[in-house]
Amino acid sequence: MGPGDKPIVDIINNPESYPLTLTFGKGKVVANEKLMLASMFHSLYAIASKISPVESSSGIKELQTDEFVLNCFQTITGVKFFVIVDHKQTACEPLLHRIYELYTDFVLKIRFT
Repeated sequence: MGPGDKPIVDIINNPESYPLTLTFGKGKVVANEKLMLASMFHSLYAIASKISPVESSSGIKELQTDEFVLNCFQTITGVKFFVIVDHKQTACEPLLHRIYELYTDFVLKIRFT
């Protein structure tokens, strides 16, 4: 709950709350759930590349659902970058390549100790 939120039971029991309108939001995804989603996507990516009828398929590049679009870019070394965007967002390929450029720039500047 936020700082100004009340428990739902208090709102329902208060006669001044009627007519009642409730709005529910999605919970925040924690780090463990992000890791779980990434590992599930990696498995789906690997399966898709194996069962694809196209010879030497590179796996899933775009996954569209009713609520979002997932775009994926796999590097030569096998690192996958993916972004989840709204249906209105287009041209995610340049964004993924820019993220890859920033990642490689950062990794190459790390001193090996």
